[in-house]
Amino acid sequence: MLNDRSDFIAAPAWRNWRRAGRRSRIAIGAILLIALGLAFVGLAYAVRTNAAPQQSTAGPSANAPLIISPRSVALAASLSGGLRLVGTLYPSYPGRNTLHLRIMRDGRAVVPSHPLRLAITMPGMAMRPILVDLLPSGRQVSGPVVLPMFGAYRAAVVFQTARGRATGSLFLALNLTNM
Repeated sequence: MLNDRSDFIAAPAWRNWRRAGRRSRIAIGAILLIALGLAFVGLAYAVRTNAAPQQSTAGPSANAPLIISPRSVALAASLSGGLRLVGTLYPSYPGRNTLHLRIMRDGRAVVPSHPLRLAITMPGMAMRPILVDLLPSGRQVSGPVVLPMFGAYRAAVVFQTARGRATGSLFLALNLTNM
């Protein structure tokens, strides 16, 4: 049995639970309405600031070190018989490249009369050698070379001269960055 005093205190909370729920629903609704209004104002501000004309920038918008651009790479190698190779590889990225090489003896260019043969491999990779004949053109030998990927390549060089056969190694590198 309940006494009159406890019944009087407990009754309003039990009987007014609907009214308390209604008040909290109104408060939650008001909060959501305010949040929705703020989101709308923020969206309107974002649209307005993005619609403002932007000044164009001269140059790429991407990170410059990530842009691959064609460049000439200097090459040099020593061959047997006192010969040296000096030249360039262009554009130095995967695919078709062009090699221009001069054959030097005692600081002077040797006029080639025979093709220069290259057998290009990639150390550490199981790949067939890429065989290339660079043809004489004036005081140099030149020709196309197809290199399949970025990385370091070793070219075994064979060149026939009037004094005999000259051999050596030429190292080619297709670097991803300009460093």
